[in-house]
Amino acid sequence: MEFNDDELAFLRHARFGELPERVRPEDMVEVEDTDAPRTALDNGPSREQLEATRHLYG
Repeated sequence: MEFNDDELAFLRHARFGELPERVRPEDMVEVEDTDAPRTALDNGPSREQLEATRHLYG
């Protein structure tokens, strides 16, 4: 079943309701990232770290 643009607009409105007003450019703010960027997943301790602490765990 295919819908024309008017029917799709009605279905969007029925599902999501009214959209909020657009933010005016003078009300926008610049975002500052405060967290360090994530470059890779932490895969746990390195082999060197494991070997250095092996005596602690028997």
